[in-house]
Amino acid sequence: MHFDLVSDTLVAVQNHCGAEQVEQLLRLPLEILISHCIRFTAQLLQANGHLLTEAQVRAAAARAELKKLAFSRWLPLLGGEPFASRIGQAHGHATWRVEELHSVDTLREESRVMNHCVNRYAQRCRAGGSAIFSVRQYPADDASHSAGVSRATVEVHPRTRKVVQIRAAGNRAVNYTIMTIIREWSAAKGLICT
Repeated sequence: MHFDLVSDTLVAVQNHCGAEQVEQLLRLPLEILISHCIRFTAQLLQANGHLLTEAQVRAAAARAELKKLAFSRWLPLLGGEPFASRIGQAHGHATWRVEELHSVDTLREESRVMNHCVNRYAQRCRAGGSAIFSVRQYPADDASHSAGVSRATVEVHPRTRKVVQIRAAGNRAVNYTIMTIIREWSAAKGLICT
């Protein structure tokens, strides 16, 4: 009954913690492995806005709903392609980009990096009530294709296409440069930004 739970959890553990952690888990006796998988999945879901107890996780696993909850992704509002700002371009590439966050994992990472509660928006995003974007800064010499550094998080209401929240790290206000980039992006995407 719990084989799907274990296999799905091992995939999630590999994505979040790496292959070494999976190898350690596979050395555990089956009963302990199942208990660990239930705890891990409950913690993962709780971190992403699902308030489920371990008993509820067991019940969801038995009903084969857990995979849908734990590996949540949703369709992006504006498509998957990041917006490249004209501001700060260097050597033919954008140093500022606005990227849509459309999975539980990306919201969790944004929340961790920016030290705010955007990870709690997963359920709203999945239901189509919010769309979340990250304003990211990339190095001027992007030959290494490094990851951008999150500088602001933006919430858009999909139905009205209105920007409803803009937050820098720690829920602080954004600076003039970031606000200019957000206005450029919203105008290009047909969003309302006041």
